[in-house]
Amino acid sequence: AFPNVECFTDEHTPLLLVGTLATFVYGLGFFLLCLYANYVAPSKSFSSESFTEYFRFLFYRFRVDRWYWGSVLLTRSFCLAMTPIVLPDLPNEQLVMYVTVLVIFFTLQCKFMPWKSRLLNYADMLVMGMLILVATAAGVYAEPARKPGFTIFIFCSFGLTCLGVAAIFANGLKTLLCRRRSDADPDTNKETIAVRTLVAGMTAVARHLATSPAAELMTVVSSLGDYDLQTMQDFCNLVRHEMHVSTGPASASGSSPLRRQGSRRLTTSKTREFGRTSSKGSREAQIAPVELESWRRRAEPPGAPAADD
Repeated sequence: AFPNVECFTDEHTPLLLVGTLATFVYGLGFFLLCLYANYVAPSKSFSSESFTEYFRFLFYRFRVDRWYWGSVLLTRSFCLAMTPIVLPDLPNEQLVMYVTVLVIFFTLQCKFMPWKSRLLNYADMLVMGMLILVATAAGVYAEPARKPGFTIFIFCSFGLTCLGVAAIFANGLKTLLCRRRSDADPDTNKETIAVRTLVAGMTAVARHLATSPAAELMTVVSSLGDYDLQTMQDFCNLVRHEMHVSTGPASASGSSPLRRQGSRRLTTSKTREFGRTSSKGSREAQIAPVELESWRRRAEPPGAPAADD
């Protein structure tokens, strides 16, 4: 408003009503619409082609497993825009709130890396990092805070940080205690259950890939994004460098065709046991060879000749 317009006068009240209505309809309404679109996107994208066309601006910039990041960006913009509105005459509090919002979303950006391109992810992190540095440096030129509320505001921000660190520490301690309790009963061990589920999934995927035409695989892989291709490449490198899957039948001694090669990573007690050299000088799997053999047999297509034991 112009400085010569007094609040709640005949000249100010009509524009105040129009501005309030526009704020709720355009600002809050559009924000809630985008949240709803991201919420129903997994189901609507399969049943309605027009839905993906209307809300393409929310999804097309991000990875398919981070389709919701458009709402995160809207939330970040909303929090930054509300900083001078909530604290109009408190520059020190504005700087603290501004830096707090940027640090939170900077951490989320580093965790999820939502953009399709690595360069965009690095650019977004660089921009937020520079904004944090600029806002921190601007605090030197701000007037000293002489209000007691600023001290309380600082303590609240510091308390939230301590609560976050304490929550991370408590979660790690809980995981450690649960792991020690489950070591006595492997059937209830969450890690064992997760590994069995992963092996079952890998077996199913290997069976499907073995029976799929090369042209079909080429078409599917070519349509993947940069991060999906990098994930598949990392998995292939892991399999190639950490283990060796023989394509032939099992040996006459009945050992599993899966054996561990020299690792590029630090060898732990579990991996050392897996790749320990046998008395014959070959690296054979020492962990549950019967289970590995059963997984290999399940992975074979129906009607395949059984390996000689």
